[in-house]
Amino acid sequence: MTRESILRTTCLEIDAIVLRGYGLPPRIERRLLDFFRGHQRRVPFSFTEYFPAEFTPAIPLWMYISDDFRRCRADYLMSQLPQITDPVLVDALAEVE
Repeated sequence: MTRESILRTTCLEIDAIVLRGYGLPPRIERRLLDFFRGHQRRVPFSFTEYFPAEFTPAIPLWMYISDDFRRCRADYLMSQLPQITDPVLVDALAEVE
């Protein structure tokens, strides 16, 4: 992990704790965080958004940055699956597609 990613993660964790304390409905929390999109936060690294622009679900920030959420994503799941290299299995799976 780079210094910048550690600092960004720390800022996100602090913000998530504070926001969770307010108990806002997820849609209101999302609207609040989206309000700041595009504005550079006063930190020595790039911090202009909480959620990627293409991410549309309204879930709390604490949930979005959690390890559980990260492990529920397709890209993580695909990285954890064993690679099938047996030619017979590869051929059989290719026929099923």
